[in-house]
Amino acid sequence: MNEATQLANDRATEAAAALAALSGVASHQIAVVLGSGWVPAADLLGRTVAEFPVTDLPHFAPPAVAGHAGTVRSIDADGTAVLVFLG
Repeated sequence: MNEATQLANDRATEAAAALAALSGVASHQIAVVLGSGWVPAADLLGRTVAEFPVTDLPHFAPPAVAGHAGTVRSIDADGTAVLVFLG
């Protein structure tokens, strides 16, 4: 594995560990990316387990556009762990 690949792998591992700690969910079966206008649809997916700013995850940048949510939501959709990135 080259140095760049190792660095990317290390960052992904660190972000995944933070995600598990912040959400209280060891792993998610589904990940969805929704724009800010889709927040009402995300509300219908299931019970929100945790929600936090994307900037709480290491190596994730804040939203670049004013008014965008920039949140991560962990949802229990009838027993399926769904990770939703909003805005």
